Amino acid sequence: MEKPWDVKDLEARLKGQGLVVAEHLIAVLVKEALDWVKDSSQLAVAQGQSPLLALVGPVVEAIRPQIMLEVDKIDGVKS
Repeated sequence: MEKPWDVKDLEARLKGQGLVVAEHLIAVLVKEALDWVKDSSQLAVAQGQSPLLALVGPVVEAIRPQIMLEVDKIDGVKS
């Protein structure tokens, strides 16, 4: 990877694993992964794990729009 958030690099990595890249699929995967990280951190805090994990939710929501903008570039057509 030569630059951060290089969607062509992501595409090459996925193809290397035998996955056909489709922007919609990546968007769903990213959304669900971010939701999972956020939900897991909230549950961990509720169960008494590190209170620092309470910062994960706001961070996820802060970075979500930028990540989704990058995902939207995969097929070269702005949604």
